[in-house]
Amino acid sequence: MTFTVNVSVGKDGRVTAVRPSLAGVTILTRFDPEFHEAIESALGQWRFDPAKWARLVPQADGRPLVTRLDDTEDSFDLSFTFSPGEQ
Repeated sequence: MTFTVNVSVGKDGRVTAVRPSLAGVTILTRFDPEFHEAIESALGQWRFDPAKWARLVPQADGRPLVTRLDDTEDSFDLSFTFSPGEQ
């Protein structure tokens, strides 16, 4: 069973939201609440390097110069696969 979610990460690198995603095909089962709870629990322990927003200014030679770099919020899709195993 593969469950795809959209994860939002705040400026501090912590997960701020976990939502179902349209990026993957999820076949609904009676275990969906348990899968979603396990995913939220795991993601709540993860820390990410925050996404960066860069302000670029072109130099005389055409190369960009980064004049400012700020942390920003971001979101992305992740897929989790659950399979039967030993308990």
